[in-house]
Amino acid sequence: MTNDICPGAPRSDPRTNATVLIAAGIRNAFYISTDTGQEFQTWRRTPQAMAPWLFRE
Repeated sequence: MTNDICPGAPRSDPRTNATVLIAAGIRNAFYISTDTGQEFQTWRRTPQAMAPWLFRE
């Protein structure tokens, strides 16, 4: 399946994927970098947003 409306956007809705995982008992998190596709801003923002969740005291 391709996304012809917004190139670079996820092929499926991450919210739907997260809901399915939660229903299966799997804890998860996702991050959407707004106004970006597969570009440097995405790769810069994602670790910055996810790091606090991964490295907590």
